Amino acid sequence: MTKRTTLLVPVLLLAGFVGVACGDDDGENAGPTGNFCEAARAIEASNGGEDLLAGETPEEVEAGYRQFTALLDNAVDSAPSELEDELEAIQDAYEALGEGLEEFDWDFFAYATSPEAEETFTELESVDFTPVETYLEETCGIAPES
Repeated sequence: MTKRTTLLVPVLLLAGFVGVACGDDDGENAGPTGNFCEAARAIEASNGGEDLLAGETPEEVEAGYRQFTALLDNAVDSAPSELEDELEAIQDAYEALGEGLEEFDWDFFAYATSPEAEETFTELESVDFTPVETYLEETCGIAPES
């Protein structure tokens, strides 16, 4: 495992709720602007953001970040109201990640080893994602990853 891969682990905590596959659904789990499970499927297709954030160059990291945050925004926009707080916490953490990456000229390694990144990751770890995992499992039929 490379240093870059090792450093992706905390970042993936930011999207921990989406590293699962959705089964077929009938739209009953749709939020205000779409289907939450479909949005989760799109995030899963990006390997939970790992593929998008694993760029080798600053340009690739920035492009991957922007692609992933668009997917995340769609999930937040389509989320049922009972998940808004948890998903907005993830979204806020990704915004902080983007600000930090931009401050470090999109150098993922430099940012991920900074005190700023540690603060972002620590803040996120305090969020209880149980409601999201429960919703995905009970409503969408999606078992959380182990």
